[in-house]
Amino acid sequence: MANRKVMLRGRRVSFLLLGVLVFAGCGSASPLVIRVPLRPGPSVEAPVYHRNDRWVFRAATENDSPKEFTVLPPTEEISYRDAKLAENYYSQLFDETIWITVNYNRAEIKTFDFPLVAGKTWSYNYDGNGKISLRAAQVIVVGPTVQPVQTAAGKFNAIEIRRIETWRNGERTTTYFYSPETKSVIKLDADASGLEGDRHYEMELLRYGLGNQ
Repeated sequence: MANRKVMLRGRRVSFLLLGVLVFAGCGSASPLVIRVPLRPGPSVEAPVYHRNDRWVFRAATENDSPKEFTVLPPTEEISYRDAKLAENYYSQLFDETIWITVNYNRAEIKTFDFPLVAGKTWSYNYDGNGKISLRAAQVIVVGPTVQPVQTAAGKFNAIEIRRIETWRNGERTTTYFYSPETKSVIKLDADASGLEGDRHYEMELLRYGLGNQ
């Protein structure tokens, strides 16, 4: 029995079973069981931002034309509350996408949990635009991508992260790719279902500039 335990500890884990996600306040939403193939790799530490850092993203749904928005760095001098992130901030698409681009310290939403390492998980609850009383999110770090991720801003090595959100009448799966090279998410895909029907979101990095002060 002891030898069997040692073998189990030493065996490389290729799948992580998150199990049944049961969230308080999610009503009668169906429980989800998720299997995620992991890609082990080195951990990624939290970025250090500077005042002159800038990122420009393009985001869209299947029914809307792509729109661009600019993100400013979450530094001590420029907090997320003061940053002018996008002209379309008030819209649902941008309100839910902007906060996933860089490591903003927004208490109720934990997009990142550095250091990022394959198999790491975390969860949180938050209000959804004031329209939904509670959303529950479960996040897992899948690991480094096999190939660099192609974006309008170029190709980048990235870490894949997956998030599942559930609420009373819907759910959403979001996959986003964080690159240490740009200190930001470089691409995002999300599929949601609910009372408004099925929806698909996309976002990618168009261009960026990293300052040194």
